[in-house]
Amino acid sequence: MCTSKTQSCTRYLFFKVYSEVHAIKNNVVFSISPFGLYKPGQPGGMPSPIVGLDPYSEQYADTLLWFQSGWVDFFSPQLYWEIDSTGQPYDDCLDWWLDENVQNR
Repeated sequence: MCTSKTQSCTRYLFFKVYSEVHAIKNNVVFSISPFGLYKPGQPGGMPSPIVGLDPYSEQYADTLLWFQSGWVDFFSPQLYWEIDSTGQPYDDCLDWWLDENVQNR
């Protein structure tokens, strides 16, 4: 389980990388392709039946915050499961990320 200090440091690091890239060369497109799940089955995360590794808790990756805060120019979550997977149904995962795209990126 992640600690709030570790989570805070990771957020700061990610924001600083994004900010510095654009401060040096504003025309560079900063992109990431994070693991395709976000807090599966937890409040504020992907709803059931989606299950699997939680990168937020296990890897300190608050990808939803980075995505919704506009700290990436191009965001492509890794959704490499079978289309009809019972634990990670492709359509459900894709639709969830599309709904969370408040920056229209």
